[in-house]
Amino acid sequence: MAKKVSWVFDAGMLFNVACDHARRIQAPPRESSQKPALVSIVFSVLTLEAFLNELAEFAHDTDIRKPEVVDVLTEFLMDAERSNASLETKLTIGNWILTGTRLKRGEQPFQDFALLARLRNDLVHFKANARFEDGVSKGKMHANLFDKFRDKKILAENMEGDELSWSVLVQTKAVAEWSCKTAARMVSDLCSKIPPGDFRTCILPSEQHYDAESLFSGPIEHCII
Repeated sequence: MAKKVSWVFDAGMLFNVACDHARRIQAPPRESSQKPALVSIVFSVLTLEAFLNELAEFAHDTDIRKPEVVDVLTEFLMDAERSNASLETKLTIGNWILTGTRLKRGEQPFQDFALLARLRNDLVHFKANARFEDGVSKGKMHANLFDKFRDKKILAENMEGDELSWSVLVQTKAVAEWSCKTAARMVSDLCSKIPPGDFRTCILPSEQHYDAESLFSGPIEHCII
């Protein structure tokens, strides 16, 4: 008698951590020094990394019928993980495998994902703040960060006089929620490109859990996958 095999998926748990920390912030959207936002940034990207790895492992081991393109995607993702390829590389080439077209980096949701990934990398591979002259405005001191996020209107607006680090600018409720929504949109976008069928039905997360537009409205529901 064949043994029953089950899987444990952690991407949903990681996403819950990101969203829960965003919800903990009771301050106005762009008030600075909301440290839970840092958790939301990091765990939003971890969600995407986990989702891709779990998708590949599940596709590799499951007996569920799946289209050949999923087998190609699985082989690529597993090779990419072994070679420590970046998350951005996995997503861009994964998109090409699934659709046969180049990913449009300047369009959403990838544009926001690229910003989020760089922000996460800057946090987890933290470097010293750049030197500056006394009296220089925070706008000039962190001009590069302001330029990247100018259109988002999510960076802190009320940094205190002694708050000089760039990291304080991203410690807002607005940044936390944007991070979670970006991760949700990327997961949904990737799943939409998997050909319809039994495999896609199994791997597709619940829409109510990854609906970026309603993520922070209505009752709190934790996702499983």
